[in-house]
Amino acid sequence: MALAGHIRYGNDMTICVMASETVPLRLHLSSHACLRSTVLFDHCAECQRCCTIDDGHPPLEVSLTRSEQKKLGSVCIEKNCQYLGDQGCTMGNDKPFACSLYPLSFDPVRRQFLYDTDCPLMPTYVKQLKQPDSDAQAHFSMVQRAIFKLEKKDPAFLQQNFSIDVDYFDLKKLPHPPLPKESPK
Repeated sequence: MALAGHIRYGNDMTICVMASETVPLRLHLSSHACLRSTVLFDHCAECQRCCTIDDGHPPLEVSLTRSEQKKLGSVCIEKNCQYLGDQGCTMGNDKPFACSLYPLSFDPVRRQFLYDTDCPLMPTYVKQLKQPDSDAQAHFSMVQRAIFKLEKKDPAFLQQNFSIDVDYFDLKKLPHPPLPKESPK
């Protein structure tokens, strides 16, 4: 394999390696010296459905936590998200949790995860949830940790976000057990 190039984001680096003459394989190296594939979410920069509103649909007011409201004020997607660039979201790690949660939605009453059926990644995401070191499993673990924190610090956000998701997206139950009441130790 030959190194085709790299992009550095703070302490993280994405390396594009040519696995064959036509198929690039992107690998992610972080400051924690772990190596993991980022192939699943690479498609998001091309798709951009979640950051674009179709003609005839109402604007989408993105749910923000209290701390995100202080920092951003509000984020409303009327046609295209103001933070959408050619390579996807320009906010990086500062994107709102509602955006990081997508394509998932969390029902805080039933403690269940649902997903937007319009997201083309979901069939792969569901399959990857069964793989311990997959992108989907890493995303799902991050989301769960964040939800446990939000339940203590900003529970109203979780309900507000779910209400918006129910109104705006075509949701289907994720084939995964409900979130436990307490964070696993």
